[in-house]
Amino acid sequence: MKTLKKILLPVLVLALIFIVNNSMFIVNEYESAIIKRFGHIEAVYVKENAQEVRDTTAKYYPALASTNVIEGTGIHFKVPFVDQVTKYSNRLLTYDTSPQQVITSDKKKLLFDNNAQWTIENPVLFDLSMRSISSAETRIDDIIYSSMRDKIGKN
Repeated sequence: MKTLKKILLPVLVLALIFIVNNSMFIVNEYESAIIKRFGHIEAVYVKENAQEVRDTTAKYYPALASTNVIEGTGIHFKVPFVDQVTKYSNRLLTYDTSPQQVITSDKKKLLFDNNAQWTIENPVLFDLSMRSISSAETRIDDIIYSSMRDKIGKN
């Protein structure tokens, strides 16, 4: 009986530490976070402009008008093993595109290398439309080079 208590107590303490660790998350000052429960957005944590995030989300997705948008960073709690936290950076992100060849109207080949700086203003809209930074960068790449081809092809 005494050896059972010696084994059971450390196992319970480790299990408790594991559960507490999985029920907390930290939102840094340069991040925003989205809490999803079974794939549905439950809450959004932003550093500032919570009302603006709430309004634009409701404008484009009326079903999400009642989503809880919380302003503030720090330690927050979630339901362990049920809620999933997705964090996005609030910083200015730099995307360096790969060099691409553009043909001008006089059939000259030019090689262009661009970069773009962008930021995530509304994490909910970003999550619903892009899902990830890499898909957003692919979309930026398409937009930059299509407009560049238009402008350069005319000159």
